[in-house]
Amino acid sequence: MIETTSMSCRTVLLQNDLTAVVTGTPSANLLALLDGAATPESRSGAWTWRFSPASIRGALDAGSSPADLLAAITEVAEGGAVPQTLTYLINDVARRYGRVQVRAAGCCLCSDDETLLTELLNTRSLQALHLVRLAPTVLASAKPQAETLAALRAAGHAPAGLRLDGKPAIEIPRRRRAEPSPTGPGSAGMSPGPRLVDSADVARTLLGDR
Repeated sequence: MIETTSMSCRTVLLQNDLTAVVTGTPSANLLALLDGAATPESRSGAWTWRFSPASIRGALDAGSSPADLLAAITEVAEGGAVPQTLTYLINDVARRYGRVQVRAAGCCLCSDDETLLTELLNTRSLQALHLVRLAPTVLASAKPQAETLAALRAAGHAPAGLRLDGKPAIEIPRRRRAEPSPTGPGSAGMSPGPRLVDSADVARTLLGDR
């Protein structure tokens, strides 16, 4: 009895309509590449994917460079043929990718005193804030506003908090309530308070002295 084993496909047919077709079962590497750069459309019979601006952007978000992505696709393309439409799509997304960069930040520190901001950047006790200079008069802190204010105050500064609209953020200090003093008879360690005098008794006393 002769056993036959099915070979996984290592190449993909790329078409002008930005679809990719694999006739058979794709290899693990080919599957990972296509799933990472295109959107699966069918996995019954022939496996198909479609490239789009969103799928190419997703590949770049995952760490691929445009050149490496195009090289990897060319390597698995049947006959090394990559349609011009796909090449144009990759280059167009790459041209626009990263023109706007979004950096995580907890809050901003603003001051007209650039020297002071430079001092904060170089203060060792404030390193946990991961301060970054965004502009001569603006620093970004990785920590939320409350933590940043607390750290600055602990370092000896007197920062003022602002709301999103730029108005002062009013901080209401928490006051600890005093424990009520025991007043009942028999309260341990407490001397009895003065006896309250009835006003009627005082009046009768005064009239009786006349």
